[in-house]
Amino acid sequence: MAADGWGIEMFGRRIGPLALWPWIRPGRKLVSADLRGAWLHWARLRGANLRLARMRRARLSWADLSEAKLDGAHLYEARLRRANLRGVSLTGAFLKGADLTNARLAGADLTGADLSRARLVGADLRGANLSRANLFQADLTGADLSGASLRGATLFSTHIQVADMRGADLSGAALDYLGSRIVTLFETHARTGILMSLRWSSSTRWPGSWSAERIREYSEETAPGQWQVTRGSDEPGPPGCQASGRGV
Repeated sequence: MAADGWGIEMFGRRIGPLALWPWIRPGRKLVSADLRGAWLHWARLRGANLRLARMRRARLSWADLSEAKLDGAHLYEARLRRANLRGVSLTGAFLKGADLTNARLAGADLTGADLSRARLVGADLRGANLSRANLFQADLTGADLSGASLRGATLFSTHIQVADMRGADLSGAALDYLGSRIVTLFETHARTGILMSLRWSSSTRWPGSWSAERIREYSEETAPGQWQVTRGSDEPGPPGCQASGRGV
């Protein structure tokens, strides 16, 4: 099975994207399938087994991938705009540079996934598991991360303006670049404006030495037990940690 931007070759026959739909039904097993560049907009892939599938630059906007198994799948620069990925399993998946704008990822398991440079603007990540995920230079502007787990996630140069992190768990989240320095999220980004307008609550768990009381100094209470970051910190970080406009 091989694919390109205009269609897919299956069983020795070259077929177009619409003709592919009958082959991909809910629960269909496509382990290690080669779907590179395939046009699968609006495809119905609910519950499909796509573990280790090669889907580089595949077009999956508006596709239904809810409850699908995509563990270890290669989705480099894949287009997943407004895709339904609720409850999907993407553990260890490669999503570098993928476009997940306004994608629905509530309850998704992205443990250890590579989301570096991924576009997650406006994505619904409520209750998603992003533990140990690589979010280097990812764009989470306006994303809903309420109740999500970002334990041990790498957030170096991550854009999270206006993100909703009420009840999110950022324990151990760090800006870790090539292992040379580990700097906690707020410690570096408070001064750069990257956290401006971020929403958080009393149940949000922050990384490192930064307590809710300290972060509250730079926030405005919007409702009982809820705050929004309104200004950056001009104070130096704890001893041994330095910050710059680039977040290192």
